[in-house]
Amino acid sequence: MFPCGPSTINRGVLVQYQGTLSGIANKINARDLSFLVPKGAGVGAACAIKPNGNHTSETWKETDTDEGWTIITFQITEPDFHLEYYYNPLGSAPDKKMTFAYQAVLPVDELQLDVQHPFKATNFVLTPMTGKIGLLGLVFLAVFIFGSFYIQLASGPARTQTARLDPFGEIRVHLETQPDPPKTGSIPLILHITDPSGKAVAVDKAHYAYSFQERSVHEMDGERVDDGTFQATAALTDVGEWQVHVTLFKGAQQAQVTFILRVMANI
Repeated sequence: MFPCGPSTINRGVLVQYQGTLSGIANKINARDLSFLVPKGAGVGAACAIKPNGNHTSETWKETDTDEGWTIITFQITEPDFHLEYYYNPLGSAPDKKMTFAYQAVLPVDELQLDVQHPFKATNFVLTPMTGKIGLLGLVFLAVFIFGSFYIQLASGPARTQTARLDPFGEIRVHLETQPDPPKTGSIPLILHITDPSGKAVAVDKAHYAYSFQERSVHEMDGERVDDGTFQATAALTDVGEWQVHVTLFKGAQQAQVTFILRVMANI
């Protein structure tokens, strides 16, 4: 955690993100990072963290969206980073309540949420009771939320799967999305079906079944584009990992493959 004096944390709720780029251990070439903060929030810092723990001095760009968020974009040359902002979701009622949501722009491998409350706060609860709660001995701090997470900027889940479909034998199925990586909205899912040499395999039909977490499964048949290529449009409504099950038919024979899509916010 980072020390905060009274002059810097008297503006409502303080939220800090601290994280590490996944799979990167040393200094990196300049790279842009983007995060969403509530529109109207005051950003106090957006920077990299040096190996000695000191913060770099960075500037950042703020871009408002239509969904009540502001995109904060800044450059880093170290794998560790830090962002903090202030906002006031508590209102003026004596019994104060707030809902905190982390809206992701980039895929997150791990997310840990720590919540701390004022020394003199009473009846402080989290609903649901998840994460870690700590007591912070600062009477001037309304609520302190601290998140540490690891961001995966490298390649996502595999987009090419192999299966056996007679009479062709081994086939390769590649799933293309537009855009790539996919974003929330109506997204074309394009299948390219080939043999190991790259020659198109003319199957009779491609059936899609896709779902998000424990929600209901959406099913549809793909439209043939040409031999070995099928396309269907999926309504990917939420940020996160979606499962796409594909069944291929050739006469009475079938083959099945499964893909994981990491869907990002459409901003």
